[in-house]
Amino acid sequence: MWEKDDFMNILTNYGIFLLDAFVPYPMAVYNPQKLFYHNRLFYELNIDENYMLTYAKRQQAQKKEKSVLGIFTKSKEKKFFEISTVPVSIEGETYYLSFLVDITEKKKKEQMLRKMSIMKEAFLEISNSIMSVGNFDELLDNILEYTLKAIDKAVIGSFFVADNDVFRLASYRGFGEEVKNYSFPIKDSFIYAATEGRMDKIVNSGDYDNIEINYPAKSIDGIAIQATISVPITADESFLGIINIDSTIKNAFDNDDLKYMEFVKNNIELALSNYLSEKASLSKFDSLTNIHNIDYIQEQFKSIKREALRNGEKFYLVIIDVDRLKRINNNFGHMAGDKIILRISSELSQITSNKDLLVRYRGDSFIGLFFNKNKEQLRRSLDGVKHNLNREPVFINSTMIVPSFTYGFAYFPEDGLDLDTLINAAKQQMNIKKLAYPQADSV
Repeated sequence: MWEKDDFMNILTNYGIFLLDAFVPYPMAVYNPQKLFYHNRLFYELNIDENYMLTYAKRQQAQKKEKSVLGIFTKSKEKKFFEISTVPVSIEGETYYLSFLVDITEKKKKEQMLRKMSIMKEAFLEISNSIMSVGNFDELLDNILEYTLKAIDKAVIGSFFVADNDVFRLASYRGFGEEVKNYSFPIKDSFIYAATEGRMDKIVNSGDYDNIEINYPAKSIDGIAIQATISVPITADESFLGIINIDSTIKNAFDNDDLKYMEFVKNNIELALSNYLSEKASLSKFDSLTNIHNIDYIQEQFKSIKREALRNGEKFYLVIIDVDRLKRINNNFGHMAGDKIILRISSELSQITSNKDLLVRYRGDSFIGLFFNKNKEQLRRSLDGVKHNLNREPVFINSTMIVPSFTYGFAYFPEDGLDLDTLINAAKQQMNIKKLAYPQADSV
């Protein structure tokens, strides 16, 4: 910082000439009244003289040795310069001598890192709240909103999902309601033409001549779209669709925007992969009891069978039917029936080891695979569950209901080698029990 008694460099016209000859930077000598001198490099920056006079007044007040200046050059390119300034005296008059060092790349990297940090936090937020999203299209809508924030020059965008041979519009910003059910052939898309059908990279419309870009409509203000970045999106090695980020300015996007979109693409694909993985996992659980459903046992049975045959292992498949569930639902409502199912499921889980597998088969049925019990042990365990249910009945609106069930066994491999055969064998045994010991109609 300068003080009143600071040393003032004395500069002559010859000194300015020497500086101009040996300093490879834009240079200017000025004060609040006039721009005394500038070199050719400074002139090419297209800095207005009035700006420098105003800047000199700020220098008088703030006495900064360095500051950052952002300008648009004659070629309309945004550049950043670090201005190093010292006071000088020329013929007894005070001026400022400034050198401008180009820090555009440094500034762009700082901005990119800052923006990527913001975007990373945004997509982390999406990933953390992914299971609270109502449906897939809602997730795509959130992703598109965050994607548009990554590109300053765009407020218009769309997310198209691949559906057989067409792109279906799943989410959009900046378009009117008329695009809601819009779809078009994949082969007619800009990204398909630009990548010769591969759709394996991010493409910028400014890099391709004579390619008609397929858009759902004009933007919401009626101005035609002039430029787009089209981003292919894959998750779990499957092509899901494309995100289009649009501008009404021709050739609006540059290489920096493509770098942003590469980062955004990676985070989008991670978020979508997490979503699909979580949904796939949850789809194998019964929503009421939180135990696995029949889809899970069907998926796992091939490997269970393979391991059992390889190791000479035997196991029991047990089918369990809840007694009188239809009558309970009719008399007390489905919430009462759900309460019975939950109670039975909880008790059955108590006799299921880590290796065993219990699943909800249908509304009133369960299937269990039991590996570490012989037939008599398994029968005692199941009868023990029935005893516990009988000892602690369920009360529905002051009415006591004793949960109960009927079960049947099938033995692997004697009764069958595939799941359906074992289920049918267990059902036959269970139905015989039902005929021999019919349940009372009352609850």
